[in-house]
Amino acid sequence: MTRPSKIVLDCDPGHDDAIAILLAHGSPEIDLLAITTVAGNQTLDKTTLNALRVATVAGIRGVPIAAGCDRPLLRELVTAGEIHGASGLDGPSFPEPTVALERAHASDLIVDLVTASPGDVTLVPTGPLTNVAMALRRQPSLARQVKEVVLMGGSYTRGNASPAAEFNIMVDPEAAAIVFEAPWPLTMVGLDLTHQAQATPDVTSRIAAVGTR
Repeated sequence: MTRPSKIVLDCDPGHDDAIAILLAHGSPEIDLLAITTVAGNQTLDKTTLNALRVATVAGIRGVPIAAGCDRPLLRELVTAGEIHGASGLDGPSFPEPTVALERAHASDLIVDLVTASPGDVTLVPTGPLTNVAMALRRQPSLARQVKEVVLMGGSYTRGNASPAAEFNIMVDPEAAAIVFEAPWPLTMVGLDLTHQAQATPDVTSRIAAVGTR
């Protein structure tokens, strides 16, 4: 039997990344080591609160959640409030989180988890790549210790933030350059691929039929 893949989910919830958290936690193929947050779809305080809210509702316990970078490496932060709302998760109502936030910075937690299990950990960034770039700058040997990086970002065809740019890469292109140029195995899941995974009425009805919070 294949062992579950050890992953760190680096995200900026956002409705899309809220679903990513639920899928990562619920999949028997994944051993979710940590959830780290970054500014992107909304400001860091909001994306972090949203991660804690989702973890609370989903009953995610024993998975550390750590906040990371509150701005891109060199640029002013651009958020997607027009898409995800003022909270970053407009729509549902949430109870106050009962999950605690780790004291460690996200980039430090990434380094600690990877160095504790070299060759085993996959990084899965689904937001701007600032935290991953910072972890690599702090510990350059990370590029030889990470199993692989599987990221959602970029596009082979066209963008959603401009005709050319996909949002995650556009928010922090300098961080993206660091991550793409590092000598680790990297798989880019671009915007054009995500558009093939649609939330059709059949899919949403199957989700609703699960019948849990």
